Amino acid sequence: MADIRLHASEWKPLDTGLAEGCRICAIGDVHGYSGHLRALIAKFERDSLGAEEKKLILLGDLIDRGPDSLGAIDAALGRGNRDFTSELCLMGNHEQMLKLALRGTDKSDVRLWLYNGGKSLTDQFNLGKRLNFLNETQFADSLRNSLSPRRIEFLDNLRPHKFEGNLLFVHAGIHPRRALAEHLSQPWDLLSEFHWAWIREPFLSLAVPFANTKVVHGHTFVRSRKPAIEASQLFEPHLECEGKINLDAGSYLSGCVAGAEFESCRYRVTVAVGA
Repeated sequence: MADIRLHASEWKPLDTGLAEGCRICAIGDVHGYSGHLRALIAKFERDSLGAEEKKLILLGDLIDRGPDSLGAIDAALGRGNRDFTSELCLMGNHEQMLKLALRGTDKSDVRLWLYNGGKSLTDQFNLGKRLNFLNETQFADSLRNSLSPRRIEFLDNLRPHKFEGNLLFVHAGIHPRRALAEHLSQPWDLLSEFHWAWIREPFLSLAVPFANTKVVHGHTFVRSRKPAIEASQLFEPHLECEGKINLDAGSYLSGCVAGAEFESCRYRVTVAVGA
């Protein structure tokens, strides 16, 4: 963590609907940048020492593309050693693809995951050279044996979304032209461009149409290279706009992971930047 710098914005007004004394810390797409994740978690834990209730929510896509997917999962699993009231990890589309591959029922699921960055995780197990010689069932068995039971349990317990006050935490977003409950109730294993783990449009183009709802999400990165250390580049892409707060900092392209802290009537953004 010595090479990771943390930059926090000023507090911004927001009708969060949270009670006084409650603080929620959320972290966007990590994609294997485990050091950034650990640095953000440590900062948020320190910042929350005076809060009566302090919750940590990870927005999914801990894994794939970056250097240390296993370390990112393990960082999320460190909850027993931290001082948060509760911790929760949501399912991103990359965790969804991994879970589909682990079922071992369809070779296209394996190919989809590997094509979208899963090879960075299999390389941590030195499985890469063996993949061409395994069918989907053998691949799933080999991968499952390489992952610890604790990591498998973690994947099995991922949640699709979380409401806190006026805040809706979800990996990719909502569908502004569909009922919210209908959208959020889609099964985890559905592969669809309008799924809560995958959606981009029309979510990104339209304002959130539901009263008293702010959607905190990731999935669509806001930068593709390392930014200058200026507020306009570091924070503005993550600030609330039309009811949306995007915490995907494009980690595997930019070397940045973003998070935010929410309290009654206000929030601020923190960006972890690799040196």
